[in-house]
Amino acid sequence: MKNILIACFCIVAVLLGCESKELAVSQNDIGVNISKGQNESAVIKNASDLTHKFEVKVLAIDDSRCPSDVVCVHAGWASVDFKINDLSFTLGIGESFEFTIHNQQFKLTLIDVVPYPTTTNQDERKKAIFVVDKVL
Repeated sequence: MKNILIACFCIVAVLLGCESKELAVSQNDIGVNISKGQNESAVIKNASDLTHKFEVKVLAIDDSRCPSDVVCVHAGWASVDFKINDLSFTLGIGESFEFTIHNQQFKLTLIDVVPYPTTTNQDERKKAIFVVDKVL
């Protein structure tokens, strides 16, 4: 009996010590700026049609822009890999991608990648700032 109690205690201790690597998925409205890091997702909902939601996942953020406190020959660029359902695509800052979900046309626009690089913030976690709009 004592061995069973020790085994149960060990199992509970292991389960309580486990951390979930799954990041929370936030709910966001159409037309509102969204900020997400790599491997984070946002559920997009339409305030007038709550039954049709879809998920936008940031797969990767690539930022090779010249740090603001350095003089460079090339300005560099930043891009973000997105996934919506089975559709994957890459956008540069200011670029948009149109897609159809639930027979409705939408547009995702990459607004920015933050923080802008400097020589002192290279280890900071990058975030993509984007917006999803309905195409009329």
